[in-house]
Amino acid sequence: MEFTIIDGINLTFSAILMVAFTLILIMFCIQYVSKLVEKYEQVQAVLRQTEGANESAPSQLYPSESSNTLSKKTLFEEDKLARVAVLTALAHASEDEPNKRFEVVSVIKK
Repeated sequence: MEFTIIDGINLTFSAILMVAFTLILIMFCIQYVSKLVEKYEQVQAVLRQTEGANESAPSQLYPSESSNTLSKKTLFEEDKLARVAVLTALAHASEDEPNKRFEVVSVIKK
């Protein structure tokens, strides 16, 4: 049985297409799982807020103050890119001194 150049090219392109299709399928699966995890985190945050509201009865006396404290989130909690930037900065700062403790005081978006 003899193989021609055309057979080799067909095999190469079909293999490339199969690998590309598999990688695209894996990418969509990762994106789907990411969305599921994000929704789960949102549900957990809402549950924590409702539990906190149920436990603290005096905050119900002043609704304007409680709504301000619940709506004030730090940039670190809201923005994923800010979270990545802070963690990268901490990793970079701790490279030379691994036994030293670092703490983020504030995050400001410019």
